[in-house]
Amino acid sequence: MTRKRIAIIEIIKFMADLNPINNRLLVKMDSRTEVTQGGIIVPEVSRTTETWGEVVAVGDKCEYLNKGDRVMITKLQGTHYTHEGEDFIVIDEPKIICKEYA
Repeated sequence: MTRKRIAIIEIIKFMADLNPINNRLLVKMDSRTEVTQGGIIVPEVSRTTETWGEVVAVGDKCEYLNKGDRVMITKLQGTHYTHEGEDFIVIDEPKIICKEYA
């Protein structure tokens, strides 16, 4: 098994142990590196307060969002934590700014 596949399996096991309650969501944050058109890497502290992520678990009272939805959130909301180098946030559904439609 490759190292990447093992890491994905570990994250899936980790998420299976977490079940958000009520209207809370577990969101896996995007780890994209922002680079300007001129090739300058933008440091984390200089970025805007909004960021994107993917909903990986949904509480039983969530009405509008489902697992797999891409959402925009404010970095200053919710409870942030890191597991195996991946950033996650637990956030209330009303705190979501918008949903991306493909």
